[in-house]
Amino acid sequence: MIAPKDHTLSEFLAEQVAQHNAFTLLQGLAIWLRQRKGKRAQERIHLLITTLQQDPELCAKTAELLAKWLGSLRLYPLLISAGIFSRKGFRDELIARLYEHFNPAYKDPNDLRDVFALLLVNERDARWLREVPEQTWLQLFHLIWQKTPVNQRDTLRRYVRWEGFHAIEMLSIWIAAEA
Repeated sequence: MIAPKDHTLSEFLAEQVAQHNAFTLLQGLAIWLRQRKGKRAQERIHLLITTLQQDPELCAKTAELLAKWLGSLRLYPLLISAGIFSRKGFRDELIARLYEHFNPAYKDPNDLRDVFALLLVNERDARWLREVPEQTWLQLFHLIWQKTPVNQRDTLRRYVRWEGFHAIEMLSIWIAAEA
């Protein structure tokens, strides 16, 4: 897998943007951040923020690529399988997780539920993700959000809202059918 080096970060970003490959961009960044057991993750997130701030055009293109990609993902499976919208009880969830552990299903990079499993493959990923302060993550996300074209932000908001309503509707139908 391709991962940037500290001195080639902007080249890596530009190459992935030119190839319209958001997933590979995120995968490469995840590999880069987890190197050395993630001990430099916070420093590298700051480097990513600085790189994007110093090249507004690259930042805008990266933001646009990520927004288009997010708008093309299936959110519905994630919403109905996790959190407050989950349809499964504890026992069913435990059985499903055990089965998945021993017989993993195909991971679809177009399904947000699977994207996290594909990007965060190392057991130590949770540690370095936690060690980067929330404020740093918010700074990165805010920078990308501000550089996302307004029409794409609106489209993304509508899409996420629609997917959420669709998940609620489906769960309502399932609950009514089981009652």
